Amino acid sequence: MRLKFKNQDEKQEWIEVFVGGACGLIAIIAAIVEFCLGDNGALAGLFKDVFGTAVVVVLLLVAAMPKRKPKNLVGLLEQEVEDWGLSNAPLIFKAEGYQTAKNTPDKTQCFLLLQDPKEDYIPLVGKKLNKESPNWLEYAQYGGVIKTTGKFLDMPSYADMVNKDFEIELILSQKHFKEMPEINSIIGDLESAINAHCDKRVRADKKVSTREIKLKCTRIQTKEDIYNLIDALDFIVSLVKVVA
Repeated sequence: MRLKFKNQDEKQEWIEVFVGGACGLIAIIAAIVEFCLGDNGALAGLFKDVFGTAVVVVLLLVAAMPKRKPKNLVGLLEQEVEDWGLSNAPLIFKAEGYQTAKNTPDKTQCFLLLQDPKEDYIPLVGKKLNKESPNWLEYAQYGGVIKTTGKFLDMPSYADMVNKDFEIELILSQKHFKEMPEINSIIGDLESAINAHCDKRVRADKKVSTREIKLKCTRIQTKEDIYNLIDALDFIVSLVKVVA
C-alpha cells in the first residue's frame, strides 16, 4: 500500500514519527529478549541500549529543527480563509465583485455581514444558501441590488499577508449595529475582548469616532500563523453572534 500525503510537511512528520517509533519498538523487543536470556543476552542488551539512545536522538533532532515554511504558504492561507468564510455562511459572505475603496487601496478583498442577523439569518439558513445556490450572488455581490449585507472585514491580498505585516478593518456599521444606542461602548468591549483572546500577532485598535476596529497583524510566516489568524477571525464572529 502506497501512502499519500497532503504535502511535504506531512510526509516529513510521518517519517519522523515512524523512525522514532521503530527505534523505540526495537529497544522494547531487545529489552524483553535480554530479560528472557538472562546472562546470555549481551547482544540483545546492546541493541536495547543503541536503539533506546536512538529514540532520544531522534526526539532531540526533531525539537532542534526549525519550523518548516510550507512551499505554498499563500495558497494554504487562501484555502483556510476561504473555507472559514464558507463555514460561517450565510452570516457572512465573501464579497463578489469587490471594488477597493479610495482611502484603503491596500485592501483588495472583503467579507460581508448580514445587515440584520436576527431577521435574515434563520430564513437564509432555511433556504440552504451556499456557494452552489443560484441566488448566492444576490447576497454576496458587493454593491448589488440587494442590500441585505454590508462590509464586515476589509482585507489585503493573501500575498500581502505573507510578505509583510498587515491590517484588517473590522467594520460594524450594519443596520443592526447602527440601531444600538450603546454601540460605541460595545465596540470598546469588543476591542478589549479580542486583545484578551488573541496573541500579540493580532491586536485590535479602535478607530476614533467610527464603528470600526483596526486589527494589526504580523505577517504570515508559518502554518501556525495561519491557524492563529483563523482562530482570531472565529473569535470575532463569535462576538458578533453574541452582540447580534
